[in-house]
Amino acid sequence: MSEIWRTAAKAHRAFREGEFSEAARHFEELVEQGAGSADVWFNLGAAHYRAGRKGKAAWAWENALRVDPGDEEARAGLERLRAELPRAEVRVEAPLVEEIGARLDGNTAALFLLLGWGFGCAFLVLGRRLRAHRTLASLLAALAFLAALVGGAALYLVERHRSAGWAVVLEPAQLRSAPHDGAEAIRPLAEGSRVRVERFDGSWALLRGGEGPGGWVPSAALGKIGGY
Repeated sequence: MSEIWRTAAKAHRAFREGEFSEAARHFEELVEQGAGSADVWFNLGAAHYRAGRKGKAAWAWENALRVDPGDEEARAGLERLRAELPRAEVRVEAPLVEEIGARLDGNTAALFLLLGWGFGCAFLVLGRRLRAHRTLASLLAALAFLAALVGGAALYLVERHRSAGWAVVLEPAQLRSAPHDGAEAIRPLAEGSRVRVERFDGSWALLRGGEGPGGWVPSAALGKIGGY
């Protein structure tokens, strides 16, 4: 049995036996081993949630949705969890194009782009060789290139969302005016809040302002969406 299968077996056994912290540790090992499927991220979130770590549960379910934007179970769990948590004091709404990108499947978009381009070129060549069917071939080529265009646009939206620097607050923290513990506290950050990172500076992260001013928070208090 491979190491991944052994780790998965340990994770599921611990979850069934109610050892949720242990289960979360094994699911995190699966992510580290490169087996971070949407199901693994969802199960990691469920284990953290059962263990009472709602910030980490939100982080895991956000990553489940990044892997599979169509995972409605993860989306529903995230919505229920956030309804249980205090409203974040710093909240940055994603632009509409990024919200669309968050719900698109990058693999499907890439497939549309590649197949559309390939079939479009093939129909153009076919139309030149079969003059009697040139009009039909041209129409099919146009449709194929349109599919490629749609796929390319969707892929752009997916990548724009992925590179936006989103993160989740893993535990309650203070937003500060400068990157050190002695700096003025601006406002609290509630666990589970979805925030946007401008940049990292050592062990601190600068958050973009949303409904209030931006500020600094220890990077250890954040879980990156799309990173481990």
